[in-house]
Amino acid sequence: MKRKIFYPIALVAVLACVLFACRKEIVDVFVESVTIEPPQTDILNVGSTLTLVATVKPDDAFNQTVRWTSSNTALATVNDNGVVTALAPGEVTIIATTEDGGFTATCTVNVIRQVTSVTINPKSLSLIVGNNATLTAEFTPGDASNQAVTWTNYSNNLSVATVDAKGVVTALSEGTATIRATSQQDATKYDDCVVTVTKAIVPVVDVKLSHSAFALTTGTTGNTITLVANVLPATATVKTVSWSSTNTSVATVNNGVVTAVSKGSAIIVVATTDGNHEAFCNVTVNDPVIPVEDLFIEPASLTFNVGDAPVTLIRTIQPANATNQNVIWTSSKPTVATVTNGTVTPVAAGTATIIATAVDGGKTATCNVTVNEPFEPVVSVSLPATLTINGSEIKTLIASILPLGATNKDVTWTSSAPTVATVSGTGLTVDIIPVAPAIGYTADRTTTITVTTEDGGKVATCTVTVKYVDVSSLTLNKTSLVLDEGNFESLEATILPVNASIKTVKWGSSNNGIASVSSTTGVVMAIASGSATITATSDGNSLKTADCAVTVN
Repeated sequence: MKRKIFYPIALVAVLACVLFACRKEIVDVFVESVTIEPPQTDILNVGSTLTLVATVKPDDAFNQTVRWTSSNTALATVNDNGVVTALAPGEVTIIATTEDGGFTATCTVNVIRQVTSVTINPKSLSLIVGNNATLTAEFTPGDASNQAVTWTNYSNNLSVATVDAKGVVTALSEGTATIRATSQQDATKYDDCVVTVTKAIVPVVDVKLSHSAFALTTGTTGNTITLVANVLPATATVKTVSWSSTNTSVATVNNGVVTAVSKGSAIIVVATTDGNHEAFCNVTVNDPVIPVEDLFIEPASLTFNVGDAPVTLIRTIQPANATNQNVIWTSSKPTVATVTNGTVTPVAAGTATIIATAVDGGKTATCNVTVNEPFEPVVSVSLPATLTINGSEIKTLIASILPLGATNKDVTWTSSAPTVATVSGTGLTVDIIPVAPAIGYTADRTTTITVTTEDGGKVATCTVTVKYVDVSSLTLNKTSLVLDEGNFESLEATILPVNASIKTVKWGSSNNGIASVSSTTGVVMAIASGSATITATSDGNSLKTADCAVTVN
């Protein structure tokens, strides 16, 4: 009897020990770490959600419980299941903390508010050639995260109006141009302003003569001189003038050419058609004198630095006893160097030619002037960060060099992917020309345009995205054609839109025995009498075709 009672009691004791040992093993497995997937997300739009997953290690840790918190609940919240809800723009950290051991993992979320629309103000603009105006871009919503726009002349009519990076439109010539503001956050959000440029009528305000006085001699030599009338301003609309002499028995004038008649004095008068503004030149006519045969100036060349003292040139007239020793001094570039009575003054860096002209006979002598300034190195070069090209359109890219007075502004341009887009031109302003993609490839493509300064090797880059523009239609210049045997004619295909990415077509004939066609040029050759159909198929969209019915006689 005692043995029967003992066995059940022993069995219960053994089971209790086993259960206690197992329970103790589970309790002893502690949390060692926690991670979050994804570990970081760059962008989350306001109102969007993101589900984070926390993984506790080791996998058999007894307590797998995780608490979720947000560093800024005004920007984003997180619930017990790790679902993040974006509330307002900004950067927020989502934290997962294990209940066992307090281990943490974080995920940084950048919350943005997406641009929904861009509006240009004003929508239309009228300017006079030479004037400018500033356009502004407004965003919806007003607190969109990225409120930067790229300004472009979307009509590509740069001869009419240009626009800079700040929206300043400059009128260049008569016509119309379309200015576009494109969101840098979302290139599909843009707005246009139509700019109309007109030419203003510029009235004449004054007229100047190249000479205020001069002397002529009678006879066959030295008896004429040509006066030049400069109508001001240079942009005046009507520049016509009339000429007259107060004493035609002494000197006559015809289209500015003054001819000596006899000894005496006269006044040459020039009058503008617009406003009747006048200028005068006193003419003295003398009997024949000893003419100037040659003229020299020394030295033949001068080199200055900006700020140097003036230098007086020495002029020599031959023969030394020539009657008229007067010389007229001029500079080919007064912005570089000026000259007064033979004294040369440097003004700015560059080259100029100082010209001495003998009043008698017009003999000339020159001195080549070079003006230098201290070398100013390039500090930096910059480009727009991005540029978007739609299909085959061509856009302009401008590099900015600092300082503005840098001595050497020469640069080189390269494209990281010449099969996507190439650079055309030199200098700081170049054209970015897209290259057609391979047939069948319709995805957007990118290349990096790099500009490098010759001075200092400063580098700037611009990421150019070439958007694929599909062919919308294909038409032929003729839908029917009649040819005699042995004759030929070319067909022309028109692809729309004009900025389609792929503009090439392939040609084919329904019956090459009657009419054949060059697969690339569209030249149709009449082979034998009968009828055939010539078909053009777009390389960019094989669904776009156009036919021409050919009859061969």
